[in-house]
Amino acid sequence: MQKAFIKGSSVIDGNTAAVTAVITHKPNALDAGQILGAITNAFGSKMTALAGSYNLLHKSPTQTLVHGAVAATKDVLDYDPANCQFKSISSNMFMDDDSAVWNLHHSAGKKVLVKANFVDDVAEIGSLLQSCSSAQQHHLGGSDKQAAGYVANLRDAQNSIQAGAFISVASGGKLVQGAVVAVAFDKDNALGKLQVLPLAGGEPMLVSRSSVMHNETIACKDVEGGFQSCSGSTSMDRLLQYYGKLYETQPEYFALISERVRNYAFA
Repeated sequence: MQKAFIKGSSVIDGNTAAVTAVITHKPNALDAGQILGAITNAFGSKMTALAGSYNLLHKSPTQTLVHGAVAATKDVLDYDPANCQFKSISSNMFMDDDSAVWNLHHSAGKKVLVKANFVDDVAEIGSLLQSCSSAQQHHLGGSDKQAAGYVANLRDAQNSIQAGAFISVASGGKLVQGAVVAVAFDKDNALGKLQVLPLAGGEPMLVSRSSVMHNETIACKDVEGGFQSCSGSTSMDRLLQYYGKLYETQPEYFALISERVRNYAFA
């Protein structure tokens, strides 16, 4: 039976947190689904391991160290206005007998009620992470220094991300893919936050580096000078040339980038 021990965690937002965990399991017997299940169980199912977010940091026959994201678990019920027992408190909000709030959403062509457990509550997420502190007593191979070293390497990789990288970000309880289009620096964040243009469309997101789950920096040797020579350029053709090479294997994403660039008013 596999079991997860939470070795470290950090709050990303009111719905999401990053976690590092060691999974103990039978010799050479562990798959992605078991990793997700073990981590979810470690939080008493109050937080759910986010599929697709986990990176393998280290593996031995019976122990596997991973880093990824968890999201606040949401209870969902089908909404039947004729038989709903909850009290309506607005056009799209209801309250149950325990004074818990449920929000009305449209999902897959039907209406559902979603319980607002910890939604947008950073304090509650932090408290829940802290409640798992007893799991910190388990040691990876007899030494937590080894685990700390792997996590430090991950942090270095996050800190080195620059504009032009294609990344996956844990945000709002979901895994979002997109391109880093800029790095925003301020006096409180020397390493800078990342401005990400989501693959699925929508407005650019400003995210912390700790929210990055996967990073793929694609080299563009066919454009002299790479991204830095194009960033901030007043030449629309130059930008489109760069992105065309960068995302030639992702035509749908390039179409989105191309439309944004063409609609940009160059100074």
